[in-house]
Amino acid sequence: MARILSDDQPRDRAPVLTYALMGAWVLLWVVQSLRPDDGNIADSSQALACRWGMVPAHLTGDAAAAADPCVVLSAERSPWIEAASAQFLHASWWHLLGNLLFLWVFGPSVEQRLGRVRFLPVVIACGYGAFLLEAAADAGSTQPVVGGSGIVAAVLGAYL
Repeated sequence: MARILSDDQPRDRAPVLTYALMGAWVLLWVVQSLRPDDGNIADSSQALACRWGMVPAHLTGDAAAAADPCVVLSAERSPWIEAASAQFLHASWWHLLGNLLFLWVFGPSVEQRLGRVRFLPVVIACGYGAFLLEAAADAGSTQPVVGGSGIVAAVLGAYL
């Protein structure tokens, strides 16, 4: 009987890193969703996205946007840390569910093929590259960019 939402690739071990990545996304989504959505610059879900999401204007050093409240919050950390941490936040629960679905279906086969030692560094590096390309495409943007879609794209590319 065919399994729904899976593939038929043989696996000799459980995809621990895929499930751990999915768990981290869900845990951080819960933390993010418990914050108020009132736009309060100090302690809201928007402030969390500005602090830990990747803000292109901060990453590219756009001086014209330096006074923007989101860029000010973003400046609390290195833009290189933000590009890594942004991969674990999501813009909405639909965004999270879409990424979880694709990672759940395709992640185990890619983890099996790459091996546990290479899987996480490869997909995180590809996700990092996706954020760098986003920053290059819209260098002056003050809107935080979040999500694991770069990781999902890497997994899909590796699966193909």
